[in-house]
Amino acid sequence: MLKTFTLCIFLIITFASLNAQDLSTLSSQKPITFSGSLELRGISYNAEGIPARRNPFTWYLFGAPTISVYGITIPFTFALSEEEKTYSQPFNRYGLSPRYKWITLHLGYRNLNFSPYTLGGHTLYGAGIELTPGAFRFGAAYGRLNKATELDTNLGYVRPVSFTRKVYAVKTGFGRKGSFIDFSFLKAMDDSNSVSYQGTDTAAFVNPAANMAASAALRLQFSSKLILEADGGLSLYTNNMRSVNPIKELDLYKHILPVNLSTEKYMAWSAALTYKQKYFSLKTNYKWVEPGFKSMGVYYFNNDIEQITFAPSAQLLKSRLRISGSLGLQHDNLRGQKAMRTDRTIWSANAGMDYTRKLGLDLNLSNYAMSATPQVTLVNQKYKLTNASRTYSAAPRFIHVTKTNSHSVLGNVTLAEMTDANDSTTALNTIRTQLAFISYNLGFQQHNLNFTFTANSSSTEFRSNRTTYTGFGLGINKGFYSNKLQIGSNAAFTTSKSQTGSDILNLSLQLQYSINKHHRLHLRWLMTGNRPVDTELAPAYTENTGEIGYHFSF
Repeated sequence: MLKTFTLCIFLIITFASLNAQDLSTLSSQKPITFSGSLELRGISYNAEGIPARRNPFTWYLFGAPTISVYGITIPFTFALSEEEKTYSQPFNRYGLSPRYKWITLHLGYRNLNFSPYTLGGHTLYGAGIELTPGAFRFGAAYGRLNKATELDTNLGYVRPVSFTRKVYAVKTGFGRKGSFIDFSFLKAMDDSNSVSYQGTDTAAFVNPAANMAASAALRLQFSSKLILEADGGLSLYTNNMRSVNPIKELDLYKHILPVNLSTEKYMAWSAALTYKQKYFSLKTNYKWVEPGFKSMGVYYFNNDIEQITFAPSAQLLKSRLRISGSLGLQHDNLRGQKAMRTDRTIWSANAGMDYTRKLGLDLNLSNYAMSATPQVTLVNQKYKLTNASRTYSAAPRFIHVTKTNSHSVLGNVTLAEMTDANDSTTALNTIRTQLAFISYNLGFQQHNLNFTFTANSSSTEFRSNRTTYTGFGLGINKGFYSNKLQIGSNAAFTTSKSQTGSDILNLSLQLQYSINKHHRLHLRWLMTGNRPVDTELAPAYTENTGEIGYHFSF
């Protein structure tokens, strides 16, 4: 029996995703246009051998209408179904960025990127402006980063108190795409009066904080072959504005930011040097980020890291052979404050070879090694952390296309392993995986007919256990009446072996008919049959799913 229908409508107006509207083209825009799509689906289901995983019949109605007002698109989405769902706040985010020539105005909810150290993608509710007259650029923004939240004992869990966080940020720069210099500044503070809770429960309460961040970025293109890029940032972060304990070392900044004993200063910088020729390039990157670096204008910052990366690439044999790679060395504990230092070595190598116009081969090698070294005292050998993950893959390809038919053969063989170099734990933590895949596609363009064959195999070894999967698949697709009617069918068989095993058969049949450019119908049938080796551990079952759908676009 069907459950009592519960009708739920979702209406989401996502102004925040709107692109900047160029007002200089306003006269050529249509005042109002309406477009979008509507889709109705009905799905039937039955299962034998196991309890049903869904209702015997389900229907869905999806809609994605879009209103355009003088070129400004306002997308809507809604969904109706019998299944129980919830929704709240139909107008949760809205924003607009109108543009006139070199002037862009930001209003409402926006995600601005002034610098990775200051305002770098954090959602801002407020207003901003960007000016780009010629080689000069300027930007400013003011608004709210966070909305205040109060302690609510009715929620059933403790939600941390947070303050309203206001921010203003500016940026300025000069230069073109090839060479430029930019500066950025941010100041953000919590409003300690935005919440009424004044308790001392540390699980629910946080102190009001303040932050000042500044950055500079430089790009110099000395020639078409040599490019230098560099940026750096400084962040002063006061974790508790209520603290009355002074800190003389930071008195220089007290006129800009509330400074006390809870104030911390962080620095970060990076540089890159790129050398490019017609058939060769080399890029060197360096990054240094002080432990604890954070900025209120950035959601997350990977800190306490020093990293250097080399990335060469080359083209040989008249570009038939392409080689690229990278080598990165990374470590943390820059200030020696941790008991362990973690070192990482990351490298990869890639090669692609076109033997002929039809035959080619791609090779890939990658390595990720990590080791933790005690900084204070030696630890027991069984707690030593040293491991490496390596992946090797080869992907041959053969593609032959004529006026009447096409042949393509794609293959891939991958070996992956994660090894533990600690003799005490290597038997417990080493994992090895082998994958093999091949596919063949035969197409007859004049008849709108395609055949596909696939075969795959995988094996995983972990703690003396071995799990294997072997399978193959067949598919056919045929178009009729200039592809208005398409009929296709697929079959896939997979057998698995481990401590137990099973045979799985998947069958599908699909039909789609395009009445015209606005109306489309489709039918689908899916069958899954699972036959385990040991039916006492898992039951054998069969599932059938049928679907009928109508799509309308306007």
